[in-house]
Amino acid sequence: MLTFTDCWAEANCPWINSATASGILGGPVNVTVTSTNKNSDDATCNFSFQERGVVYGLHIAVKTMSSPNQEFASFKQECGPDPTPLKAIGNEAIECLVESKTGQSARVVGRVRERAFIVEVSASTRNAPTAARNAQREKAKDVAEQVSECLY
Repeated sequence: MLTFTDCWAEANCPWINSATASGILGGPVNVTVTSTNKNSDDATCNFSFQERGVVYGLHIAVKTMSSPNQEFASFKQECGPDPTPLKAIGNEAIECLVESKTGQSARVVGRVRERAFIVEVSASTRNAPTAARNAQREKAKDVAEQVSECLY
């Protein structure tokens, strides 16, 4: 006799797995992966972890550009007017800190050939100490290195 049970599979992010994201965010994560282009590996991955009322997030987006020299400028605008250039992470990578009404995040924007990527590590808390902000920046850079290596 056959019986059916509910089965599920975790959504797979092409650039980072849930275990690695859990280590970055500090606890077990929820993950959502959205494919943005059926003809390529373009996707958006969102990982989140909540602890003591604070939501920690890791966002990774990769998009293939048809005209990288022109299109990448709009991706760079994600970091505002004063980004910091990064070396050895893809091509033209930059980083910035972003403040919003709901929290703060460290963002890295870069590209590998015709593929742009955005990595953001966030926390739903404002006015975090400098050490916490620096940790976010380092985590965002570490993930951006991994994403850019996967894109090569």
